[in-house]
Amino acid sequence: MVWNFFKRQQNGQSSSQDIGPYSNYRMAVRLELTQRTGVFAQLATAIAEEGASLGAYDMVSATRTKVIRDITLDVQSEEHGERVMKRLNSLADVRVIASSDRIFLMHLGGKIR
Repeated sequence: MVWNFFKRQQNGQSSSQDIGPYSNYRMAVRLELTQRTGVFAQLATAIAEEGASLGAYDMVSATRTKVIRDITLDVQSEEHGERVMKRLNSLADVRVIASSDRIFLMHLGGKIR
């Protein structure tokens, strides 16, 4: 998706689905995935098909059957983020544990200065 975005930009083309490497709204998401080859690829594909951009991804814990991952997503708006979450929840081997925008997480435990 990112490659296609840059290729279209070089050709002077763009669409409302292109968010590029940055966006106005960044989300942090904790997921539980089935520990099986191809599940993370399915997750990344679903994110791209919804027009979002996958940022960082970290493994929190893993067993022989499940993996907990934290990921960041760049989306256009809160509504766009909700659509992406709905899509992720529809995947058979993925369960959304929690999601929040990054600004909220930065201010947990203290007041905004």
